[in-house]
Amino acid sequence: MKWCALSRSLRLPLLLAAISFAPTVLHAQAQATTGVIRGITTDSSGKAIDAFVTVRNTETNYTRTVKASDAGVYVTTLLPLGNYIVSARAVGFSPTMKSNIAVTLGQTVDLPLILARRSSSRASPSSPRFPRSIPRSRRKRRTFPPKS
Repeated sequence: MKWCALSRSLRLPLLLAAISFAPTVLHAQAQATTGVIRGITTDSSGKAIDAFVTVRNTETNYTRTVKASDAGVYVTTLLPLGNYIVSARAVGFSPTMKSNIAVTLGQTVDLPLILARRSSSRASPSSPRFPRSIPRSRRKRRTFPPKS
């Protein structure tokens, strides 16, 4: 049966039905082939950290990095299915990593990440590794030839 042969009374209902089902089919398609990893990045006391979170698929090496919000929340959507390594890093904190995170069909994985404060390995200004500044009275004076 051709479209032109359909009566006018059937054209509109068929068109409306096709339009109404299209978003449902597209939404199901997006969920069927991907997954989500989400969570909160905090320090050991539970305070939120705005860290950078990297997810890497161990089978395909697909990598994505997202920045957590000020509340520490991160979300990585539309991830291809597979096993992932998830790592987080932030200034002043030691990086953390979790491996063997399985993302399956339409799944949302909740993965909190706890970062430990980095112990300062830098020497203090009074340590011998940092020479003290030389007093002005002991500095060599530079003399420049007069301009001609």
